[in-house]
Amino acid sequence: MKIAVIAAPQVDFLDENGTLTVQNADSFKSTLQGYIDHISLNYDYNAIVFTAQSNDMDDYENSEKAKVLDPHCYIGTDGWNFGIDVSDCHYDKKKLDCFIMHHPEFNIWDGRPKIRNLIPNSGVYSMQTVSDASEWFTEMCELGLDEVELSGALFKTHILPSINGFLARDFKVTIYDNLVADITDIELSNSLRTRYGRSMADGELIVA
Repeated sequence: MKIAVIAAPQVDFLDENGTLTVQNADSFKSTLQGYIDHISLNYDYNAIVFTAQSNDMDDYENSEKAKVLDPHCYIGTDGWNFGIDVSDCHYDKKKLDCFIMHHPEFNIWDGRPKIRNLIPNSGVYSMQTVSDASEWFTEMCELGLDEVELSGALFKTHILPSINGFLARDFKVTIYDNLVADITDIELSNSLRTRYGRSMADGELIVA
């Protein structure tokens, strides 16, 4: 069972008016949108998970996160919204499960994320608060989940912690070098080989 996890594809990262816009945001958005359209029509995927950095305006200034990145993705602001179109996943044709994971920390494995499941064809979200992401992904594993394709914005703060978490939980992880926003394909490959050489040699982490 395979799912796609797209990390923080939000306006503050992917829009020219965002507070932390990545380089070449427009071209990356186009590439990412094409990938999402591919997923929605490909029966190899069982679900797609969009993670969403969700910061509280009252708490962020004094948080550890503020020491790393300027204010961004405040809940309810334009910057918190997705910078890509997640509505056209062809639910009527594919019945693809689509989840949105709102997480308060950079690392999806920290804090108490809220999981929303978009019910196909309805536009209605059901909301579930879990004690941690491990609990939710453990439930997915019981359904046969064992492979993740990971993409999105902000390599150091979002992608790397996600890789660590998935590998630690025995997932096979695939990353496409054109689907990580703020790092070149050569830098990505070199960085991953330095950090995860053994996992790549064993086929646990694949860079394509």
